[in-house]
Amino acid sequence: LLGVPLSRLSLVAGYVLWSVATPLLLLLLLRLGGLPWHVASLCAVAPAIFHNAGFGQNGALTAALLCGGLLVSTRRPTLGGILISLLTIKPHLGLLVPVCLIAAGNRRAFLAAFVTAVVLAGAAGLLVGWDAWTLFFERTPAHAGDDRGALPRPAPDAVRDGLQRGKAVRFGRARGLHGAGLRRGG
Repeated sequence: LLGVPLSRLSLVAGYVLWSVATPLLLLLLLRLGGLPWHVASLCAVAPAIFHNAGFGQNGALTAALLCGGLLVSTRRPTLGGILISLLTIKPHLGLLVPVCLIAAGNRRAFLAAFVTAVVLAGAAGLLVGWDAWTLFFERTPAHAGDDRGALPRPAPDAVRDGLQRGKAVRFGRARGLHGAGLRRGG
């Protein structure tokens, strides 16, 4: 459901909108959760945000929903629950975080998360077809526990298979130098 509006845009426009909107949402929800401007701003411009934006990943969105939902849930449990239910874009978070709400005794946030998740699942079924759920449950377990369905890992696979050996070695060296620079503080 989240990607449908972006799919109507060009690839570049969708990427730019995603890369700008998700850190802004993180900033907004951290502020709504009561964090001071300087703390929320630093979170919204953390290096991980730029790394995620570079690959069009959902880290800023996930952080916004998780942190915002948990911070808000004590004062505004319904809003916190709704935000947490949106974490169902990452099924493991959509299942585990509500357990935190139960453990904290925040029943209203849990109920809001549950109801919203059911409504979103129904809306997804109505919009894209119920076969999407069937396919999800049929095909997801096939990749559980192995990485064949994951993004390719060029360096280890290329070295092991002997393909593009020079590029893989250079990638590994650059990666090692980058890590060493971080350890030295540079």
